[in-house]
Amino acid sequence: MNLEWNLWAIKGVQKEQRQYSFSHSVPFEEYNRLLGEQGFVVREVVALDEQSIMTIANKENP
Repeated sequence: MNLEWNLWAIKGVQKEQRQYSFSHSVPFEEYNRLLGEQGFVVREVVALDEQSIMTIANKENP
């Protein structure tokens, strides 16, 4: 997984030293809160393994 992390980049986004973290990354709880501020409803939070969590959310129709 570390090799994969080192082989890709997002234009204009700087990676941090820690795997899968970027400059201006926010903690998981803050990320989900920000989703809510943008009109998303978090439906489920799934633990994929000891290190990975996935948020399932959808945007409500106005």
